[in-house]
Amino acid sequence: MEMRTKAGPRARKSTSSPNRARTPGTALRQSFTAQEGLLRTIGSIITPTLWYRVLLCSGKVFYDLAAAREERKDSAAAIVRVEQMYPFPDEALRRILASYPGARDVVWVQEESKNMGAWTFISRLLEEVLPAGAVLRYAGRAPSAAVATGNAGVHKRELAALLAEALGR
Repeated sequence: MEMRTKAGPRARKSTSSPNRARTPGTALRQSFTAQEGLLRTIGSIITPTLWYRVLLCSGKVFYDLAAAREERKDSAAAIVRVEQMYPFPDEALRRILASYPGARDVVWVQEESKNMGAWTFISRLLEEVLPAGAVLRYAGRAPSAAVATGNAGVHKRELAALLAEALGR
């Protein structure tokens, strides 16, 4: 048995590549991306006032929620982005939720199916930081074996439905 001592031409090719931002293209097209920045822990794009619904989310759905809220001129829902799941920022999230004293409806919003996104991990952690009298709900796609629908039309309808559920309409 003969061992190959010479590597092929592909093995010698440099594998280094330039640093790239791994941000969805839709995020780069949003007007408030530069103002809001990519938050490492949590934050809000609006000033806390007398909101009765707080929408918690992570990732790209943040931009969809913000656009839908702006389009509907919704003044009842605050959007808070949770970008660090572990270690869970419980104290920071408690402070932010406390800054919305009128919030009785706290909604975790995710674009992924219920059994595939952060919901299964984060739901019990969110229960522990809820203010007294607040109720935690889920807004997102139903549990599914598939990661995505595979159909752009179905995806848009599902996204519209989850945004309507999150915003309470």
